Amino acid sequence: MGRLTLVALLAVGCTPTSGGGGGNGGAGGDGGTADMGATDAAAEADLGLRDSAARFCDALAEAKCEYAFACVGGGAIHTKLGLSGPTHEDCVAADSEECKADVLDRFDRGTLDLTPAAVDTCVSRVGPRDAMGEFQCPPGDPTDWVEQWRRNIWNVCGPAIRGTQVEGDMCVTRNDCAAPANPSHICKLGTCAESSPSDSMVPCNAEGSLIGELNYDPLCAGQSCAAVGPNEEGIEGICTTDCSDGAHRCPQGAPCLQISVQGASPSWLCTATCTEDDHCSNGFVCRKIDPMAIAPDAPRHCFVTSEQ
Repeated sequence: MGRLTLVALLAVGCTPTSGGGGGNGGAGGDGGTADMGATDAAAEADLGLRDSAARFCDALAEAKCEYAFACVGGGAIHTKLGLSGPTHEDCVAADSEECKADVLDRFDRGTLDLTPAAVDTCVSRVGPRDAMGEFQCPPGDPTDWVEQWRRNIWNVCGPAIRGTQVEGDMCVTRNDCAAPANPSHICKLGTCAESSPSDSMVPCNAEGSLIGELNYDPLCAGQSCAAVGPNEEGIEGICTTDCSDGAHRCPQGAPCLQISVQGASPSWLCTATCTEDDHCSNGFVCRKIDPMAIAPDAPRHCFVTSEQ
């Protein structure tokens, strides 16, 4: 969209006309003027849509941070909700910048399907309100409801900024792909494709990263590498997919694991489940990751064995 339309119109507007002898009074001259007028109008419309995309990010960031400070506040918005702080202004600036880095990049590359009509719906439903307009904050520890909150944001805001690429199309980032129609699609080595649990059983380079931290890695199918810390297998990181928008972003049946390291922002990553080591590959082992998961039927994941 966006730039692709503009480039096509520019090509028409700059094509020399033929016939009519040229000159200011000929039909060719009038056609050129009309073409240039159409090009200017298209350029203005294109810039208007780009501005709308930027305003969407500003409005969404404001709504998210307003809800976060009303229901959590302080440093917990970082350690529990994954937002920046410590002030409301810091939160809005950082979240808006992150959104624009994605949305405006996709707009410029023609892989953003912006739906302005969906923006107001998105912003108004970031956090539930009562009849008086006050936020309704969920009870309990934010760790227990943050995943549902983030998933709700994706559900109500995703339709406003869909990707345009379908399975098999070229992509640069996962958001180029046409979610929410296919939420578990990823940009696998430059092509929109369905993600697979085996994508999360590949070692990657996470040298210098904090445990649980997700880093961009184009060599991983899900474009993310999670640092796993010192372990008996000698693996630095595990390829994964960021599922901070909810478990529906993972391969079908795969869990979204929330990892929180004290003082750091939480990470959400897709894993491959298993019942024995033979179900894993590339040196990973089948184990319980949650230290509190003592029940015999607690889920196991293809991961690493942390050094004690």
